[in-house]
Amino acid sequence: MFRNLVEAKWMFVGQVGSILSLLSPHVSFETFSIHSTSKEDFDMLMGALAVFTLVAAMGLMMIRDAWRGQSVGPAYSLVHAAAALLGSGLVIAVALDGDQRVYANIGMAVVIILLGAAMGFAAKRGRSAPRIVLMAHAALAVACYGLLGFFALNPDAALM
Repeated sequence: MFRNLVEAKWMFVGQVGSILSLLSPHVSFETFSIHSTSKEDFDMLMGALAVFTLVAAMGLMMIRDAWRGQSVGPAYSLVHAAAALLGSGLVIAVALDGDQRVYANIGMAVVIILLGAAMGFAAKRGRSAPRIVLMAHAALAVACYGLLGFFALNPDAALM
């Protein structure tokens, strides 16, 4: 069964990478050479970037409602969280394959997830999340997304 899950993951990542290569012709596999010559790593980084772009758009809609004091639908929050976990899984897979550049993303993602869980528990109790938690969650998410985008679109870049 594990082999089937791995093959399914590669098939999904390959499709996302193919779509992104059509949308962004200036980013090519040939430029991805610093940590691994694996096309799968490149595809996974681009797939994670695509997933987190969706997560960011959903997050903007949620933060707009939360900032206005309106409640966010529980199903919407769960889809946001599930998509974020999918993107995190792709980043972890790249890290397990030897790309140490994304370790900072994984560390930030742990804090982002904990802050998101705190907001979810507050909403479940019928209260709104404190704005400082909301702002910290959003600020870390923007930093994490920016760093991931930098590494995905500049494969030769490295952290000093």
